[in-house]
Amino acid sequence: MKAPVTTTERVEDYILDLMLDEGHELDGKRWAKRSQDEFAAELGISISTFFRAISKPPFVRDTRMIEGRKLTLVRLGVTKAGGTDRHQANILSKIWREHMKQPRTSPADYGCICGLVETWPAGAAPAILSIVLKQWPAFMSGVKFEMDALAASGQGKVAFYQWPNLKVIRRFSGVAVELWKMEKPAPKASLTECILSTVYNNK
Repeated sequence: MKAPVTTTERVEDYILDLMLDEGHELDGKRWAKRSQDEFAAELGISISTFFRAISKPPFVRDTRMIEGRKLTLVRLGVTKAGGTDRHQANILSKIWREHMKQPRTSPADYGCICGLVETWPAGAAPAILSIVLKQWPAFMSGVKFEMDALAASGQGKVAFYQWPNLKVIRRFSGVAVELWKMEKPAPKASLTECILSTVYNNK
């Protein structure tokens, strides 16, 4: 994976890591939480440089009193559902590295990840990849069904991958989406729906 070369990219990767590792929950979002001088010190830049970086998209910032301290909250904003493609790809890369216990993502794997971000429903890529990695045997069952169909038409051979493989996930990205749909929790009924259901069932 290409190393960040600009201050904005450095700040973006740093904020993303904080959001994922120790994110502060606020208004349904995860935020990086520090004082401005702590942010700047950890990045090795001046407070003014840090403030300039987070004053422009894709950053969103806020200030709150938390446990008696005035802290700056920063997160990566969105340019479309779920965030920028680079933001999403970096999240997937981190999920992959942590699951596979790898120190870095290879260029080939990162390329597959970028393809998945483009292919999967906007904003859903992290949830889909997480489910695939946790439910790998179930995912491979769906892949085998697809492979059987391809082999029957002379377009490939059946193979089983015991461990997660991004090339396989990329090739059978549709199977991953179907698994995600099956594993997604059903939406909770509203209070009105619950009342109406009780009324009609008691008739």
